Amino acid sequence: MERFVHISVMRRIFLMLTAFGLSLALLLGSNYCQNLLVLKPLERQSDNIYAISRFLTCVETSLKSLSEFRWDYGDADSLLAELDRQQRDAELYLDDIETDLSLVGEEQHLLARAVHTTHSTFARSMNELKEDLRNEHRDGALAEYYSRTQPCGSYLLQYTQQLLELAIAENQQAFVQTIRIKDRLQKLQFLVVVITIPLGIALVLLIRQVLGPVQQMAQASQEIARGNFDVPDVVVPRQDEIGRLAGAFNEMKYSMKNQVKLLNEKNAMERDLHRHQTRALEMQTLIEREKMQQLRSQISPHFLFNTLNVIRYTAGQENAPRTRTLLTSLSGLLRYSLASNDELVPISNEVRIIDNLFLLYHVRFGDRIRLEWRISPHIDLTETMMPSFLLQPLVENAFRHGLFPKEEGGLVRICITSREQRLYLSVSDDGVGMTAEQRERLRTGMEQQPTGGEHIGMYNVAARVRLLGKGYSMEVHSRPGRGVQVILRMPLMIRAEEDEDA
Repeated sequence: MERFVHISVMRRIFLMLTAFGLSLALLLGSNYCQNLLVLKPLERQSDNIYAISRFLTCVETSLKSLSEFRWDYGDADSLLAELDRQQRDAELYLDDIETDLSLVGEEQHLLARAVHTTHSTFARSMNELKEDLRNEHRDGALAEYYSRTQPCGSYLLQYTQQLLELAIAENQQAFVQTIRIKDRLQKLQFLVVVITIPLGIALVLLIRQVLGPVQQMAQASQEIARGNFDVPDVVVPRQDEIGRLAGAFNEMKYSMKNQVKLLNEKNAMERDLHRHQTRALEMQTLIEREKMQQLRSQISPHFLFNTLNVIRYTAGQENAPRTRTLLTSLSGLLRYSLASNDELVPISNEVRIIDNLFLLYHVRFGDRIRLEWRISPHIDLTETMMPSFLLQPLVENAFRHGLFPKEEGGLVRICITSREQRLYLSVSDDGVGMTAEQRERLRTGMEQQPTGGEHIGMYNVAARVRLLGKGYSMEVHSRPGRGVQVILRMPLMIRAEEDEDA
């Protein structure tokens, strides 16, 4: 018993399954033997007796019909129909009579062969008789009946009756032997069932002992997956594979609990570090802005504006209105670029600075270039706010890289509209466009920090859009010879009342 306890669970299950399978195989084998040695012989003997009996009936019916027939005035057609039917049935039953010597006794085999031989003679005589009746030769048919058909039929009946009695006698002997075999097989089947039922019960109990702890571990795993590590330990009193598995599961639970605790602490530290890094970046940004402001202050804006005003006044005195207009536009551009660092400005400011930029370009290039505004009537340019210096770099890029290389020039179209509390800004041109390679270079540059290059304005806008947050996006579409379209999307922002009062 102690040795059995130390057998592994898998080996015990294997032994139980093997014994259970052998018992089932033995039970199925006994059923097969019962079918082969009992049922089939009884069925074959019963079929043989039935075939002999039916054959005897057909022959007797044929002879009785002939003996009762009125040869001088009887209905020959009815007699012929009856004889044909009985002869067909007799031949069918004759084929079912067993003649194999390995399946029946020698005496039964000889009688069956005699029946077959006599029936052949009887059938030829019957055919000749029927032929005479069909040809209205009743005298010939009557002579055939008394000379051959009736004596041959008597012998056929005698042989068939003897064969039937012998088959019944041998069937009784075989039935007694078959019953003995059946009793032995039933005892064997009962013994197998008695063995199989306890084996099945033992196998079910063993599998239940295995699956019980596994089910506990599955439920505990679900709780652990939800983050609950305080589930009770899986307890298995046995020291087999299941017991070792339960112990390993409990150790894994505690290890995972400690790992999760360490990860949470690490995440908290990383969040604190990220918060400090964010503050450091904000401080660095403030420092960079201060440096930029210092550089701007070195230009002495007031001196520059005063100088431009003097030149503009001189142009007016010298009757040069075109030069005066250019200086006015340039002064506006410089004043806007050196203005405060407020991130949000009215759209009207961006519109005015782009008009000044176009005026400078139009003086140089004339009617080769055109600018078109399409602004939704629902947008108040003075009240709707947007980040500063987003449109101007895109428009300048459209003129410089889209229209200037094109000999006949072209059109830059700016569309401003809103939909579902979102502002849409579109800058498009009908210039030279970009090839697939150029689009790929532009896309790669827009995903990196701007360092310089021919599209530095586009890169700066893309970088600013990324920094502005999730509500801002930028798309660029272009095909060679079909121009470029840049679409900006951002939240729709209206100037607050306190801003207006200020």
